[in-house]
Amino acid sequence: MNESYFKKYADRINKVKAELIQELEKSKGKIRSSDTVHQQLPLH
Repeated sequence: MNESYFKKYADRINKVKAELIQELEKSKGKIRSSDTVHQQLPLH
């Protein structure tokens, strides 16, 4: 495989990773701001 293929793949992975991190931060903020989340989550 050539290097440009790897570069293209790495760029795509980094983009997806950045989006995932943004989503995580958003959901973390939601959990922090909501006191009722622990009641909505299943115990098991």
